[in-house]
Amino acid sequence: MIASPRPIAISPADRVEPNAIEAEVSLLFCLLCDGDLMDEVGWLRPEHFYTSQHRLIFEAMQSLWSRNVRPDLLTLANELIQRKTLELVGGKLYLKQLLLAGYTAADWEDHADLVKSAYLSRRMLSASNQIGMLAHAAAQPIEERLDQAQQLVYNIADLQDTQHAMPSPDVCIKVMERLESGKSSALKGVGFDKLFRVTGGIIPGHLHVAIGETNMGKSHFGAAMAMAYAPICPVMVVTVEMDEDEYMSRILARYSGVDSKLILRNELSADELVRVTQAMSQVSALKLHIYAASNPSDTQLRAQIRRMTRYWGEPPKLLVIDYLQYMSRGTHNRVQELDQITREYKEIAVEFGLTSLLLSQARREVMDRKDRRPKKNDSRECGAIENHANLIYGLYRDEVARPEEDDCETGTIEVSVLKNRGGDVAIAKPIKMIFQPALTYFGDCDAY
Repeated sequence: MIASPRPIAISPADRVEPNAIEAEVSLLFCLLCDGDLMDEVGWLRPEHFYTSQHRLIFEAMQSLWSRNVRPDLLTLANELIQRKTLELVGGKLYLKQLLLAGYTAADWEDHADLVKSAYLSRRMLSASNQIGMLAHAAAQPIEERLDQAQQLVYNIADLQDTQHAMPSPDVCIKVMERLESGKSSALKGVGFDKLFRVTGGIIPGHLHVAIGETNMGKSHFGAAMAMAYAPICPVMVVTVEMDEDEYMSRILARYSGVDSKLILRNELSADELVRVTQAMSQVSALKLHIYAASNPSDTQLRAQIRRMTRYWGEPPKLLVIDYLQYMSRGTHNRVQELDQITREYKEIAVEFGLTSLLLSQARREVMDRKDRRPKKNDSRECGAIENHANLIYGLYRDEVARPEEDDCETGTIEVSVLKNRGGDVAIAKPIKMIFQPALTYFGDCDAY
């Protein structure tokens, strides 16, 4: 409980928005009594305080503590004098009133929570006012206004983060709780069993990249990975080169066993139409969102992820981007441009706790090599991918690379793990899988 303090004069102008002035006074009292508490409230900022007096006082306390000086009545007064703000906070008389306010230092945590709660309430009020202004900004496209309104709300949620560095005993407890629960930080999808044994699946905050030449199966690989996870967690696919209808035709082909081209062209027999219709019930049960956009910005993509989060109650665990070379940011240096886009998807993975799977075209030099299997630095025009990526897949199909050779192998695809940061080293030979492009089907070969 917070005791009633002695009355402290507050300007009438400060009694407008939501505030916790008594809690601010009590918190400053606690910090003056026990300077070590400055470390505990390291997440607080001067703007969290409602009155200008308290903002200036807390800012001076932070400055002292950053120099390893414990804030007390004398050191604080001297700091305010140096800053020429002592009179602005009410002089030494006001500082003495803080120490005579009559609170209990043990209640500092409750006081800090009240200060934060009032600050967030003011931010909510400010955001609502800005959203009201956006509602009347008819000259601005509605899509931009909606995204800005969403960002205003989510910015408030981000302000609640008060996480501190964790000591090793606490981290060990956290790990033990996960071990006892049987859960893993990695998530394995349905299918791709041999591949997932090597990679461990997907991990929050990671960027995965799949590299391949034209017709090697990049888009099919991305769709198959989406289908591997959509039964167990939300998945978003960003498709740049095809619309939702074409992309969904590939997914329906996998579940119905009907050629995706026939589905797209509506050239189905009566039996095939029944199979596709039945497959729709299975596909409708997937936690899958398809975002068809010619060149989505990171702002647009974040808005889509937030909408999907509201829809499912949790953010997607996998984000598939099909594919990198179709995107641009309007700059003249293509290498720097693709580096920027790659970093954006890495940042989105960290921000939303998901894995970004970025599909990338292999550079043309791969076609000049005798062995056309891609290497980890073969992503066209974007050498930075190797640095940003946690895991890199290389895709290779013998029937595309060597169609004229007598020993050319058909109906298969090789998936190589070229980089696996923090996991198993790349395996000695690629994982060979059955691949049927018409059905978007990948299956483990028993021979491997």
